[in-house]
Amino acid sequence: MHVAVRFPVLHPREDFQRIESVIHGPVAMLKRSLAFALVGVSVANAFFMAPAPRASATTMLAGKATLDTLDRVVLTDDATGHSATVHLHGGCITSYKAPHEVLGIRADAVFTGAKPIAGGLQICWPQFGPGAIQQHGFARNLPWEVSAQSMTEPEVTLVLKESAESRKIWDQAFELYLTVRLEGDHMLTRLTAKNTGKTPWDFTSALHSYYSVSDISKTTIIGTSLSGKTFVDKTQDPFVSAPLPASEMGITKFLEGVIPDYKGPMALHDKARRVRTTVEHVKGWNDYILWAPVGNDGMGYKSFVCVESGAVSKPVTVEGGSEWVGEMKISSRAG
Repeated sequence: MHVAVRFPVLHPREDFQRIESVIHGPVAMLKRSLAFALVGVSVANAFFMAPAPRASATTMLAGKATLDTLDRVVLTDDATGHSATVHLHGGCITSYKAPHEVLGIRADAVFTGAKPIAGGLQICWPQFGPGAIQQHGFARNLPWEVSAQSMTEPEVTLVLKESAESRKIWDQAFELYLTVRLEGDHMLTRLTAKNTGKTPWDFTSALHSYYSVSDISKTTIIGTSLSGKTFVDKTQDPFVSAPLPASEMGITKFLEGVIPDYKGPMALHDKARRVRTTVEHVKGWNDYILWAPVGNDGMGYKSFVCVESGAVSKPVTVEGGSEWVGEMKISSRAG
């Protein structure tokens, strides 16, 4: 069951209450659902599988940005109170509430489409970091489309396909899919890179993941059996590789580096808020990237830490007609 509501222009803070008043009733009987909302200055159609609570759709950017003109998808799970917001610009997951907010948005983030959204879970593909093409690739810069959504489950799949624009940057045939699903006490993400051509290509990739913390100086990064694992410190020139001395590390200075060939899990322990957020690699992702721009007040460095799921230590080769899949899940609870 779904309801189609048509408005010439939708404004997040003004129109959701009006939309919900139209679609309540039979649709509200779907207890565990996906609320699919396209919000933007030129959007004419909004489709809802069930009414999303207004707070989930409008408070995600409060205090973080003054303007949001981008289309987005909102997932809600009434059984757990969890929700997620996925912007079509860059396929960026900008909010995951469990029910507290798990993801961070940088203080300098903009939501106009002029550049990648600085926060949430960004998709760096087909290149992580600097290299032959633009920094962190083009997937986070381009508009994605909705490929599929469930009528009964809080799940959506977005797609980015090769285009004239992408071929100017990277002359390869591909389809890139992002699936986001709320599953009980966690959120699952699945990134699928399909080679739709006949010749193989290589890529590196990461989910540039910003996690919200109340105070970075009172937050630690914890990894199961992390002690002794190699850490490539990218703050040094040249890079320095050394074993980690312990399985828990504090963040007292600028942090940037890679833990190669380590699947985790990894956790952020926000001791001030008494919250532990855990990242688990299910398949595909083999590395962790750590980043914290300590000292950068313009970014709002005190309120986030990046613990990124990556395939960056060595390129991934995808043969023609084949695909690569990376899955990870995030959970966050008191602790």
